[in-house]
Formats: sequence, structure tokens, C-alpha cells
Amino acid sequence: MTEIFSNGGGTQSAAISALIVQGRLPKPDLVVICDTGREKSSTWDYLDAVIRPALRGVGLEVIRIKHAEWSNPSPSGEHYSHNGNTLLIPAFTNQSGEVGKLSGFCSGKWKVMPKTRYLREVLKIPTNQQKNWIGFSTDEARRAIRMIAGEDFQAGLIRLPLLPMCQ
Repeated sequence: MTEIFSNGGGTQSAAISALIVQGRLPKPDLVVICDTGREKSSTWDYLDAVIRPALRGVGLEVIRIKHAEWSNPSPSGEHYSHNGNTLLIPAFTNQSGEVGKLSGFCSGKWKVMPKTRYLREVLKIPTNQQKNWIGFSTDEARRAIRMIAGEDFQAGLIRLPLLPMCQ
């Protein structure tokens, strides 16, 4: 099983990186980040100035996977459609009266699918041999609970390193 830290470029991913560098988490086999083309330039600046050098110091390189090169386009060639509408990530709504983030279909379409395809086609790692580290933290309990109940977690294909109770 290949241990793959799926770096999202945010706070939780920085925390996982720090824990790896400190030796408080085991070193994964790979570190990947998916470039959706929608990130702020500060995300890449921080990755290049802080995260990459720190992980390189413990023998890990960060692989940047570009969505535009590794997505699976629909038959119409449309990459961005959700229910026939253009939807950019992240997307928020206030339909319930409170501001909330729309469903995570975009994570799959923009990050998981391109990453899985790249790992399978370029690095020759079959999907069932990819154990993905995901940076859910305690403030994302609903997402973590859904993940834990899913088939991939039950099959041992997902690790939630920031949630010790899930190890």
C-alpha cells in the first residue's frame, strides 16, 4: 500500500507537514497537491517558500498535479458543470439563511479524480493500493464522520492523521 499525503494547500495540510517534519507522524511515501487553477498565488508562494523546503529536508518532494492536464472531461468537454450550471470552487450559499459551503463534488472532480488518474497512469499505483491521507480536523466532524462511514475508509484506503481516534 502506498501512503499518499494529499496536501490541500491549507492550514490542515501545513499542520500535517509540520508533524511529518517533527517526526510526530510517519513519513508518507508521496506528497501530492492538486492544482485546480483556482488557488490564490499566496498558496503557491507558501508551498514553495515553506512547505517544500521543510518536506525536502526529510526526503519528501511535493508533486504538483495540474487539474487541466489530469482531469477526466465529460463527453462535452465541460469540466466545471454542476447540474448544468458553471460553478467555481469554493462555492457558498445562504439559501438556508446561514452562509454555508456547497457540497464537495468539486473536491472529487477537481482534486481526487486528477490525482488518482495521475498516480495510476504516471506512477503506476493502482487505485486499490493508494492509501490517501486527508487533513480533516476536529472542526470538520460532519465531513470526517461521512468519510469514516464510507467504503474507502473501511477498506483501509484513507487515513485521517489529524484525528487520532481514527488511526
